[in-house]
Amino acid sequence: MNIASRVVYWQGAGSGQSSARRRPRRTQESLDARRNRMRGGPVTNNVIRRVAGVVGRLGFASAMAGASVLEQHAVARAAETTTFQFPMIEVSQSWGVPTQFTIYLTATVGDQPGVTTFGVATPPPFDGGSMLDSAARIRWANLTTGASGVIDMAIRETAQQPCDCAPVPVPVFTGAGRIVAAATADGVAINVSSGLGTFTTP
Repeated sequence: MNIASRVVYWQGAGSGQSSARRRPRRTQESLDARRNRMRGGPVTNNVIRRVAGVVGRLGFASAMAGASVLEQHAVARAAETTTFQFPMIEVSQSWGVPTQFTIYLTATVGDQPGVTTFGVATPPPFDGGSMLDSAARIRWANLTTGASGVIDMAIRETAQQPCDCAPVPVPVFTGAGRIVAAATADGVAINVSSGLGTFTTP
């Protein structure tokens, strides 16, 4: 081999070695690019993290809004009034004339824990004075706890219509549980039939 041939051979060999050294670098860059594409790349990962944060905040906000709606719903349904299943019937007087009245009593629960408020759904009209007013005596029993009690409450309107003169409801601590209440005419009235109601006090 002459000198010129050796020079050409050496240049070709050097060129091949240089190419061989560069190829792995291009191959590594290609692998890195593929890995970034498979992993989503740093930009994509940042976007994913931001989206996850937004979704988390939206989820928390939605949960709080749902809790608020449930709370409002619970408040709206807190007080519940039950009309006695059987009315109290009495013979009393109206402006001095003996008259029979059918009176439905009520029990409202939920305003306060363990408290039952007794009222009158159909109060008899004002009778011209207070000397001959009739009343109701309510005997109640808590079937869950065994507690019991007796109250007297006015059942007539306190003035002649038109007026806002319904008898004042009476709150009683009956305790939470299943309540049974019986109402009989009191005062100058004659009891014809006792009223009876059953309900649950929270």
